[in-house]
Amino acid sequence: KGWYISDIIVNLTVVDLSNVSKIEYRIGDGIWQNYTGEFSCSVEGNTTIYARATDNAGNLESPWKYKFVLIDKTNPTTPNLLAPENNTWTNNSIIFFDWSDSFDQHSGIANYTLQVSKDESFSYFNYTATVTVSEKLSASLADGIYYWRVIVKDNASNNNISDVRIIKIDTVKPGIVTLTYPGTGVPEIADNTPTFEWEEVIDSLSEVAYYEIQVDNNSDFSSPEYWDNSTTNTSTPTQTLDDKIYRWRVRAIDNAKNKGDWSEVRGFEIKSGAPTGLMLKINNDASYTNSTTVTLSISVDNPTGSLDYVLNFSNDGNTWSGWEPYNESRDWDLTAYGGNSTEGEKTVYVRCKKSPDVTVFAQSDDNIILDLTLPNITLQLPLDNVWVNYSGIEFKWKAWDNFLLSGSYWIQIWNYDKNEIIHESSVAGSTANNETSTYPYSLSDGKYYWRVKASDKSGTWCDFTNYWLLKIDTENPGIPGLISPMNNSETDKNVVTFSWENLTDLSGVVYYTLQISRNPEFSDLICSVDTVINKTTQTLPEATYWWRVRATDNAGNVGDWSSKWRFIIFTGGPTNLQILINAGATETNNESVYLIVYAINATQMCFSNDGNTWSAWENYNTIRAWTLEIVEFGNKTNKAVYFKCRNEYKESTSVNDSILVNKKPPIITITTPSQAINVSYIIIEWKCDEPLETIEYFEVCSISSEYSDGLKEWINVGKNNSYYFTNLEEGYHVIYARGKRLGADEAGGAHSIYILIDSLPPANLQITFLDTSVVNGIEYTNSTIINITLNGKDDTSFTKFVSGIEKFYLSNDNVHWHLYDYTGFPLTITWNLTKDVTDGDGSKTVYFKVVDKGGNWNITSSSIFLDRKKPINLEINMVHCDLFDGNVNTTSITLSLSAYDDGSGLWQMSFSENGTEWGAWIPYNQSYIYTFINLTSQIKIYFRVKDRAGNENITSFEIGLPDLSITHISFEPSDTIPIGTTILINVTISNTGENDAVNITVWFYKYDPTNPENELGYKLISFIGKGENVTVSLGYSQWETGSFPIWVWVDRENKIVEIKEGKDNNSLSKTIYFVSSLDILPTNITFSVNGVEPSYIFEDNTVTITAEIINLGGNIKIPFWVEFWF
Repeated sequence: KGWYISDIIVNLTVVDLSNVSKIEYRIGDGIWQNYTGEFSCSVEGNTTIYARATDNAGNLESPWKYKFVLIDKTNPTTPNLLAPENNTWTNNSIIFFDWSDSFDQHSGIANYTLQVSKDESFSYFNYTATVTVSEKLSASLADGIYYWRVIVKDNASNNNISDVRIIKIDTVKPGIVTLTYPGTGVPEIADNTPTFEWEEVIDSLSEVAYYEIQVDNNSDFSSPEYWDNSTTNTSTPTQTLDDKIYRWRVRAIDNAKNKGDWSEVRGFEIKSGAPTGLMLKINNDASYTNSTTVTLSISVDNPTGSLDYVLNFSNDGNTWSGWEPYNESRDWDLTAYGGNSTEGEKTVYVRCKKSPDVTVFAQSDDNIILDLTLPNITLQLPLDNVWVNYSGIEFKWKAWDNFLLSGSYWIQIWNYDKNEIIHESSVAGSTANNETSTYPYSLSDGKYYWRVKASDKSGTWCDFTNYWLLKIDTENPGIPGLISPMNNSETDKNVVTFSWENLTDLSGVVYYTLQISRNPEFSDLICSVDTVINKTTQTLPEATYWWRVRATDNAGNVGDWSSKWRFIIFTGGPTNLQILINAGATETNNESVYLIVYAINATQMCFSNDGNTWSAWENYNTIRAWTLEIVEFGNKTNKAVYFKCRNEYKESTSVNDSILVNKKPPIITITTPSQAINVSYIIIEWKCDEPLETIEYFEVCSISSEYSDGLKEWINVGKNNSYYFTNLEEGYHVIYARGKRLGADEAGGAHSIYILIDSLPPANLQITFLDTSVVNGIEYTNSTIINITLNGKDDTSFTKFVSGIEKFYLSNDNVHWHLYDYTGFPLTITWNLTKDVTDGDGSKTVYFKVVDKGGNWNITSSSIFLDRKKPINLEINMVHCDLFDGNVNTTSITLSLSAYDDGSGLWQMSFSENGTEWGAWIPYNQSYIYTFINLTSQIKIYFRVKDRAGNENITSFEIGLPDLSITHISFEPSDTIPIGTTILINVTISNTGENDAVNITVWFYKYDPTNPENELGYKLISFIGKGENVTVSLGYSQWETGSFPIWVWVDRENKIVEIKEGKDNNSLSKTIYFVSSLDILPTNITFSVNGVEPSYIFEDNTVTITAEIINLGGNIKIPFWVEFWF
């Protein structure tokens, strides 16, 4: 009847005239199990459940009953969306949707549903389709942004939903670009790397992604000299343009790849005077290199006229080598002049001038990828040191390179001793990283080693991988020779040891499989067991068995079955003998009875009344009529029946049963059951085992638990077989009934029942919620699934006799009740607060109803507030902080806090500096003075809030710290100064941190800064903003000559919290020199033009004025000024 999506419960029923001895069932290919009651089947897939019954006569049901069961509890795998790419623009309104097949192991895939909507929540669909296989679907959609997903469903209606992707459609191309510079006409431009400019274009939907510019000396733009994509409205060539007349144009391309129309074409002429045709090639135009030393090839137009040309080179376009004579080839170091040894794309720049004296130059460049890292290989299959059972080996590996693999590999296969290469070959494999490459090769059985190496596009080969051991065994194990128990043997032992020959195999036997069956076809398996040794012991009941063995080796080869041997187990006569007279009755008034007998392995039976004289042997059966020894009327005596049976080996056993033959007065049976009731009246009914015409009358009486003087008087009720008792008191009563036979002296055959009168309901009912928070007397929880403890008892206020609690119910609405069996109070159970009611937060009430065995009931209830939403809108800000004040020592900060909770309400908060170790919970407040634990690193405060239901949320707040350092010391006017002159000590303090600092003291020292006597003075800086520099100055002079260091110390007392970031924040020093006064004079002035004293000077001549200076003072070193006046 279709597929089940959960475990199923199986019930078996059977009918047999001779009664059923046992029922067995088997799930799939499992072992037969005895059926003792309903069982579950959880095996997913198409499973066959078999059942069979054996009756008391030993008959085994044939054929077996079976039923196919289809179970699929597992969702299909999630569809993997393939196309279109997520969150991308397209300029095609016809969208092709594609996804990979899902997998469903059991019921199989039923269908896929594609959903496309402009609403992220898919409240409506712009397109939807359902297909039975994964296939490309096309849809025509208007411009806009869409969300799409795929839902897969299997044949059991299990489903899974893919991720949601976004597709954006824009089919409108951008507008036409308006050019601005160079202007109209054909203007002449001296700059051979001009900056082209145009007006921006507005694209309303996907927006402009970039502009495409073409500059060509051909009117059809067939071979542009400069072709670039620019994300702004300007573009500057990195290579110089030769002196020519050019045309240029621009167009806009948006993010959906719509290309706008070309702008108008404008012209311009370059007149720079630079060399033309400059070209550079690295390593003869190679794409990759594995060395930082490369060969450059340079060419220009008219190379024969380039004798005065000079070149210089750079690796970054900023740091250039010196100018050198023109040469067509040159070795170059990629790490020099702005370069480095970092792997990746490298650009080499070259500039060329017509002579060293000119300033205008041409520039060109070329690129190459530097790859210094060796490829890396990971072997995959066959696995290392694992046996395989096939000779056609497909070697597999994955390779990785930080740039690009060449796809060239080399494989070697060695013998087991590693002294001979069995086979080696080059392999053309994958060029993609981590993609599997394969190499098929066939080998005979044995052990081998193999390894692989690879090369990348730079031509670098990596080392061979480590060896992997390959082990091949394609031969099945042999057939085991059986040893014990011998074929056609018999035994009286239930414990049987099975043994067989131990086999040798190339890969080694991993285990043997022993099968034991009740038939030679092995369709009725008793057991199937795997063992790693060539013997095992099994315990078996009496029966005839067949057994066989086969071997499985380490390579997975499975050998053939051995021969089938038969053996028999018998341990004596039949067993489990049973005899029942009149189906187990204890009494009869007739010598004619029927016998029900049972035995295992019985073939014949006979009977006796005294155990000495037996009836003739007859075929075994389970039902037999029999006559007891005669009992005289009016007597009552026990009579026995003996039952003896034997098996096919003539071994016999016996058993007996007895019954009371009673020819006394009739027996009364009260048919009204003993019970508890909650009223004071009851009708009692009975029956008599004798015909009513033989009865004179019936009598009844009742005795209460409150009486202790024996029975009440008997009440004659005639031949009625019922009586209506009224006005019974609360408590315990025993009701008797008996009958009097016609002609007897007195009534007899009395029978009794008890009646408990209980009219009070259960009391002291309690509901206790566990694991909840209690605030102001209200209980809160953040889960619909809660644990509750229930308590109560049956009311004993009226009498000590109570019926006792029978069952109880739980409800969320006092309407829909759920029954529970009573096992004792107090009792803790798990309860769902949303069962049968709307699933929403708020106050929830749980109702608890208890019913006793008398039918009395009572109800109580308790409420709890459900809140599953965590607090939101957490904010933490700094109100005030003295941490960065040079005059204040503090470790505290005032925080402004806020959060919102519309459920149970905000309750508590705590703080942390690492998000792991938290302070104690404290009542929630909007302001808090926080004291820091650790001030050695960047400060981050984590703020955690909890509502009354226990829902938590976390946010954090980073505090940027100032970072002060002395970045510069200078002396004004100089570090060397005549004695008696005041020198200004200028100190620059930088704040490279993340916050401002205030009240910073800068101390100045002569010589040792740790000696207070060396202090020259201090300056106070009131404020240094983050990222700012502040310079302070202190004047100083002396009349003694000499030199000494000036030390400056900032934030000497470490009052400002800082992050050092590799700088020495404490101090910095620089040496000052005080010297004697100078005596210097100019002695001669000369003029020259190009090294020659001129007779006259032309306009634009460069004149060199030389002043000779003489020092008539001491031998000292000091800077001075020489002023030239015209």
